[in-house]
Amino acid sequence: MKRKLKENGSFRSSDANNSSVRFLVVTMAISLFLLFCVISTNAQNRKPSKKPGKPSKKSLILTPLEPQIPLDLIQNLSVCVPQKKDTLSILVLNSDSNLKLIIQTKDSSKTLIESAPISSLEQVLTKIEKNSTVILRSDPGLTFSTVVDSLYTIRKTLDECVNIEASVNKKESYVYILPEPKPLTNLNVKPNPLTLLVTVKANKYLALNNADEGTLSDLSKIKKHLRSIFQARIDNGVFREGTNEIESTLYVKADRSLPFNQVALLIDALKECGASPIGLIIDTLEQ
Repeated sequence: MKRKLKENGSFRSSDANNSSVRFLVVTMAISLFLLFCVISTNAQNRKPSKKPGKPSKKSLILTPLEPQIPLDLIQNLSVCVPQKKDTLSILVLNSDSNLKLIIQTKDSSKTLIESAPISSLEQVLTKIEKNSTVILRSDPGLTFSTVVDSLYTIRKTLDECVNIEASVNKKESYVYILPEPKPLTNLNVKPNPLTLLVTVKANKYLALNNADEGTLSDLSKIKKHLRSIFQARIDNGVFREGTNEIESTLYVKADRSLPFNQVALLIDALKECGASPIGLIIDTLEQ
C-alpha cells in the first residue's frame, strides 16, 4: 500500500514538472513574438516618409527636356501672385486705347475715371485705391504689344503684383505677370527640369520647351502633350516644392505682334489641361 502511494506521488510530481515546462515554453514563445512585433513596428516608423517637392528620378524622366530659357530669366522665373483683397482697382483698357478706372468692393462699384488716353496711364495709377488688388482688363481686339506696354508701366509704377484678365472664361479669368527681373548673380545656375514654357512666335507656331507643338489654329497637339505630362506627375507624385500640390506651373511667352484675343484663347486651352498658375513673360519680348 505504501509502495502504491509512493508511486502515485511520483507520477503527480512528474506531471507537475511537465506542466511547468510547457508553461515556460509557451510564455517564452509569446514573449519572443511580441518582441518581434515591437522591433518590426519601430523599423517601419524609422523609414523616411516621402516629402513633397522632391520628385523621384522616374518622374523626372517623364517630363520634357530642360527648356532653352534665356539666361537672364533663369533666376527670376517665378509667378508673382497678388494677395486677395476686399477692394479691386480695375483698369479697363478699351478698344480705342482709352482707360477707365473702376473701384469695386463686395457691396459697391464706382467709376473714378470714365475715359483717359493711355498716354496718361501713370497719372491714372495715382488714383488707384490703396490696399487693393489691381486688375488690368484689356479689350480682346487690342494687340498684345499694347497690353504688354501697359503691364510694364503698371508694374514699374506700383511696384507690386498685378492680375491681368487674359481669358474668355469669367470664372477663372486671371493670369499673372512675372516680377521685374533682378541682375543675374549666379552664372552657373541651371533651369529647373520641371519648368514648362510655351512660346508663341509671330507666325503663330507653338513650342513647349524644346518641342514643336503645332500652331495657334490647332491646339490639339499641345493640349495632348500637356495632359500627358500632368498625368505623369500625378501618377509619380511630383509636387510643387514645399507643398502637397502637383507641380503644374506654366509660363507663356508670346510675340508682341499677336492679337491679344489669340493669346487669351491659348491661355484658356492651357488651363483646360490643368496648368495653374500661369505666368506671362513680358521682360524678354522684342520691342
